[in-house]
Amino acid sequence: MRNTRYKGLKFPDISHPESIEARYAPCMNDVEIDLMKGLLQMDPYQRLTANQALDHEFFDDLRSKDSEYDSSVDVDGTLGGQESNQVIRDNKRILSPEMLA
Repeated sequence: MRNTRYKGLKFPDISHPESIEARYAPCMNDVEIDLMKGLLQMDPYQRLTANQALDHEFFDDLRSKDSEYDSSVDVDGTLGGQESNQVIRDNKRILSPEMLA
């Protein structure tokens, strides 16, 4: 018994899968391919996290050219130094004592 809705549908032949390098080498450099491979890892434990992806060398040029980079924000996205202490004090005023216990 066959489903007539899918008559004529053919799946692609994947007996000889093409590697990412072979497919994209003509239009991407090694750094771009490395980032893409890291993001497309099937194993979630080996896949790049968002922070790891943002730290990838692919974004080095963007980081160096960003003239509006706020030096008070650390690489991990947290505030550094006095700014973080001020944020903590502000949040403690908002939160109830029960929430801080």
